[in-house]
Amino acid sequence: MTTPEGSRDPISSTDTSVTFTEEDIRQLCGDADRSDRLPDLERKGQRVLELVERTFSGHEWFDDFVWGEADGSPGLEAGTSTQEGTRAMWLSLAHEQYREIGGRTKGLQLEFGLDGGDKRGFFDRDVLCGVYLGPWVTESVLEAFTSRLQRHADEIAAHLADHENHVLHVGDRTLRAPTLETVREVGEDCSDGVLLTADLTFADVRNDPEIVDRVCETFASVWPLYGLLAGVDIPATGDGTDSVPADVDRTGEDTPQETTGRSSPTDDPSVEPTRESILAHSDLDEKQIEQTLDALGERGATREEALRILSQYVGDMARGDGLYSVSGLGPMTGYTLEQAGIATVDELVETPLDELRSIDGIRNRRARVILEAASQRTGKPTSGPDDGTGNRSSSAADDDQRVVTDDGVAVEANALSEYYESVRSMRKVLELFILSPDSPHEPDDLTDPLVQYYVLLDACIAFGSADIAFAGYGPQHQSRLPFSTTAYRRAFGNGNWITEYQTIDIEPFQPETREWLRERARFEKPEVLVRPVPPQGEHPLPEVVTSRAELEQALIVLDQFPAYPSVPTDPEGATTDRTVPVSDLYRRIFADLDAEHTVDLDMLSDSVPVEELEGPVVEATPTTPEEIDSFLGTHEKLTHLFGRIEPPSESPVRRSVPAFALDWYRPPGIFFQQLRQLAKSGSSEPVEFFLPRLQDLVNRRLLQDYWEYDYICVFPSHEASSLSEPLVELAQEAVLDTSIIYTPLLERTETVERQRGKSREERLEAVRNPTQTLHCRSKLDGETVVLLDDVSTTGSSLLAGAHALREAGAGRVLALTLGFTPGEAIETRKVTSPDGYASEIVAGTEK
Repeated sequence: MTTPEGSRDPISSTDTSVTFTEEDIRQLCGDADRSDRLPDLERKGQRVLELVERTFSGHEWFDDFVWGEADGSPGLEAGTSTQEGTRAMWLSLAHEQYREIGGRTKGLQLEFGLDGGDKRGFFDRDVLCGVYLGPWVTESVLEAFTSRLQRHADEIAAHLADHENHVLHVGDRTLRAPTLETVREVGEDCSDGVLLTADLTFADVRNDPEIVDRVCETFASVWPLYGLLAGVDIPATGDGTDSVPADVDRTGEDTPQETTGRSSPTDDPSVEPTRESILAHSDLDEKQIEQTLDALGERGATREEALRILSQYVGDMARGDGLYSVSGLGPMTGYTLEQAGIATVDELVETPLDELRSIDGIRNRRARVILEAASQRTGKPTSGPDDGTGNRSSSAADDDQRVVTDDGVAVEANALSEYYESVRSMRKVLELFILSPDSPHEPDDLTDPLVQYYVLLDACIAFGSADIAFAGYGPQHQSRLPFSTTAYRRAFGNGNWITEYQTIDIEPFQPETREWLRERARFEKPEVLVRPVPPQGEHPLPEVVTSRAELEQALIVLDQFPAYPSVPTDPEGATTDRTVPVSDLYRRIFADLDAEHTVDLDMLSDSVPVEELEGPVVEATPTTPEEIDSFLGTHEKLTHLFGRIEPPSESPVRRSVPAFALDWYRPPGIFFQQLRQLAKSGSSEPVEFFLPRLQDLVNRRLLQDYWEYDYICVFPSHEASSLSEPLVELAQEAVLDTSIIYTPLLERTETVERQRGKSREERLEAVRNPTQTLHCRSKLDGETVVLLDDVSTTGSSLLAGAHALREAGAGRVLALTLGFTPGEAIETRKVTSPDGYASEIVAGTEK
């Protein structure tokens, strides 16, 4: 997150608490002359914001929330009116989906506020802390909220019964532990606003050093209710007692210290790498320790490594020295940095922000927080943005018009930003037309074709659903790009709209439409509003529709737009041919309408029935609960690992290889035993064990993918002209009766030493001379090849094999390996989506 221009410097991370004093309250209440106290209040509010953010940043879903009215940046708003009794300070946190409906205060939000006067939205309260819907909410949000409040009244009533210190305000009514019937009754009309808040007053806030903990605990307890009322998926965070992730330290340190070397438990012999020692020397309880150890295990650490990391974390925190002492950096993030080769605070400070953000497992907002904290600890400035010579910006460095720096971040021209903006432009025109005083259209009439058109365009921006496997352009923008839409508008426009489209085709609105926007809708510069043209399309989205037939034609055009437009940070070959699932969206949104008010969806491309796959590979995939239980009883997991294998800098291999694995190759367990028997002994007995899991991966990730896979081959053994018989059998059986063909494409031309027992440097020698002993038997013409191997430690064999296949003409190579060896060589992540396709996982867009 970045601090908005004009905002004051935040309180240093060395501050350990926030206390609102008697003088602060007097300033809010207007009982004292204006002085320099209000800036102090602003800094305190900023500090509350930082600590709330740091508390919840360990939860991935938290990245979908944004602060205040500054697009994508934390914002503190403090009333500074000279009139007595009007001052207030508040922090507003809202889900991303409210970004474009007139500002996030027009939607549902989490609020912490102090009111020193008679602010209308404070419900005559001194303090707000909880779920908040203001009386100025937009009609569309109000309708959806009221419906959800009625639907989830029992959860709200149960929450208030369990939290006697929470109250519900609806309009002018204040309810304490209301019955289910009462919640339903008062929820019938929410137009005057709703507030579910911790029952706090100035007396509770004044001089309370633990006020931030109260705020965090309240947010943690009401967040599930926010999810229900906003219609978004928010995993439960607990009742507030366990809301602080083990990966976060909020306390800070008394003084920054210079740190240059790697710290370890031996630096502080009092903290041993054992559960007992960690428990004795930290505030962590047994549950937190076990959760952290399990989380590190999921990241690839062995049990011994996890204990070492956690003891190092505790020791660093106690000494105020070492990598793990950086405020906001916990065991999981520290381990991720270590795997990326960042082992000291100095190395962290010297890492450019873009490079830090590119590390798998480091969220965008977390990267900036820890980089700034590391800079404060060492007293050294952080490294500047990429200078155009790195991988990320080199593709655009030749065209200065395509890269603009905004607040130190390179803003690169890309299709996602521009499709987002052009669809937003379309939606804006329809909104102005529907809401105009003389409009014949009712905004709430979902049977109206024009209203349906507007709702679908809105869904293309804000929608997100796991079962439809589509995230709107807005959520995608936040998760896939390091800069905001506002930054893009500043870089390629006037700050409010894009005026210079770089990557997509657009057309202006008709002259009469522009005239209507200027004269009747009072839109000063209608020329900034455009209509997008789909890739390879001839016609832009139509301006308006007046009938179902016209709506059907509009949906045909909308159906041609990419579901996941390309961005500069996409890895090579990560593009997908998927288009927006218009028919699925239409069915979901308008499911309750009678047939006479809906369109015929059979003309859409994604409405064509998918041919059911048949055969032993498909049949091996468990689908029913009984089959899944049986599968897990034998194979332990249904998840997969994904990693991108990068070539060393001195290698002639220039392209990385996307790679999947069934599991980690580490003891103990049956998977390790079976894989060791196959890899080291060459035994075919483990084939029966691995085949169902490999068939499941092939079916889930490849057969139904939007990429087409042509061949599967096996990486050769170390002996000349030899292939591993168990691997050949697995490859053949894994694609039996599918369109993928097994063929022995790769050949070892002369015997080489085994990789087993070699050092990392020795293993990488295969990549430095990839074609020395490796040969592709056939010429290829752009086909996609799946390369299978047993165990991957550094990925050097897969890099060499992929290079040989590409040199022979392969268009795309995807690696499959039975097991990844834990370590720092391959950055990996766990893939849990049951229906995520390989193309989406490679692009990072799977749900």
